[in-house]
Amino acid sequence: MAKETEIKLAVRDIKAFERRVKKLGGKPVKAGNGRVHELNVIFDTPDGGLAKHGQLLRIRTESLQSVGKKETPRRVMLTFKQPAVRALDDDGSRFKIREETEVEVADAAMLRKILKDWDCEAGFRTKNTGPPGSWARQRVGRRIC
Repeated sequence: MAKETEIKLAVRDIKAFERRVKKLGGKPVKAGNGRVHELNVIFDTPDGGLAKHGQLLRIRTESLQSVGKKETPRRVMLTFKQPAVRALDDDGSRFKIREETEVEVADAAMLRKILKDWDCEAGFRTKNTGPPGSWARQRVGRRIC
């Protein structure tokens, strides 16, 4: 079980930010064209019980985009997030920490069926495209599995 610490940064000049990260020794995580596509499907009970308690259950499918080729599924992850604890650092900046449990699964469709059989429904989906951290996020709408 991992603890996720999430901060949000306002970056006004992305090029200056990238230069600064590079100067500090930052490097891309993966080789390639840097484009990853995510499909996130968020599940909840019919009465919204998970969201009411600040919890999240998600299936994420990541695909790599290869130049001139179709997307190829890279991995499928099931994630459960506990309620967030919100805090302030010494400078007064806000952040949140939450426990996160993840497992890689082989078959997203079978996992959706299992969750449906447990009375969980897909509340909404998001698609993220681009280098990680610079997502063009699109809410796809409500979809019942």
